[in-house]
Amino acid sequence: MVVSKGAVLWLAHTEELCEQAYACFKQVWEASTQVAPLLLVRFWGRYTQDLERHRDALAKVLHSPCVLISTPQRVVNLLKSDSAQARTVVADLSKSLGTLIVHEAHRAATPSYKTILDALAAGGVPVIGLTATPFRMEYNPKDQDTGTKELGKLFPRLIEPIQTLGDSAREVLQRRGLRRRNLGAEH
Repeated sequence: MVVSKGAVLWLAHTEELCEQAYACFKQVWEASTQVAPLLLVRFWGRYTQDLERHRDALAKVLHSPCVLISTPQRVVNLLKSDSAQARTVVADLSKSLGTLIVHEAHRAATPSYKTILDALAAGGVPVIGLTATPFRMEYNPKDQDTGTKELGKLFPRLIEPIQTLGDSAREVLQRRGLRRRNLGAEH
C-alpha cells in the first residue's frame, strides 16, 4: 500500500493545549465547506496508553488525511523506547508525516523538541513553528538573544503576519506555493 505524506503532527507542550488544539481543529473543520474528511487523533496521555498494541489501527489512520495532536513527551517516549512495537509506530509515523507543527515554538530549542525534529524532520518534512513570544529568556536568563538565535536556526524563514503577509495572508501564502494539499481541496 502506498502511503501518502499527509499526516500532520501538531505538538503542544501541555495536555490542556493539546485539548484546545483538538477542539479548535474540530470546530473549524466541521464549520468548513469544500474540505476533505479529516481524522483528528488525540495522541497524548491516556489516549495512547495502549498505542503499541493498537499499532494496526494507527497505521490505517495514517493512510488518511489526519492530524495527530500530541505532547512532545509522548513522541519522545516512543522514540526512546526499546520496544519493537514502539519502533514500528515511529516508522509508520515517519513514513506518513507530511508536516510537523510546533505550537509555542519558542520551546523548540529544548532537548525534547530537538530529539523529535532530528528523528522526524530530518528527511525534509516541513516544520512550522508558531509563537507569539519569540524573544523569551527561557534558555539563558542573562542573554535574551540566546533563545531567539536558537529559534532562528530551527526556523530560518520568519513570517510575521501583518509585516510579512499584509492584510491578505491567505492569498500571499497561496502565491508562495502553500496550498491545503494535505488537508483538503486546493484553493
